Amino acid sequence: MPLRFCHAGDFHLDEDRYFADTAQCLEWFVADAIRASVDFFVIDGDLTTYKATIKERNTWVDMLVEMANHAPVILIAGNHGAELEGDLYVFGRAKELRTNNLHILNRCDKLFAWDRRNS
Repeated sequence: MPLRFCHAGDFHLDEDRYFADTAQCLEWFVADAIRASVDFFVIDGDLTTYKATIKERNTWVDMLVEMANHAPVILIAGNHGAELEGDLYVFGRAKELRTNNLHILNRCDKLFAWDRRNS
């Protein structure tokens, strides 16, 4: 049986003149993956470009919860953006409040440790 996963990164969802277009592409990405019945999602870093605004965070929380309601989500911090220095707090709160299917990794070494524990 094949394993289906959906991977994307570097969305750089910024509250600028392209926000609506980028948010729409993100919604299509999630909807297409759900329609394809993926087994899990991998979202790696740079969700936004700098510290996320409330609008950017809310959009991401909604999309991550939507994904996690259908399949496990592995969210990995990028090299810049809102996910640096433990600022994934808001997404962690979404996990606590709405789903147990969201797995947040702030650093790559945690990814490798997670992999070893679960193999």
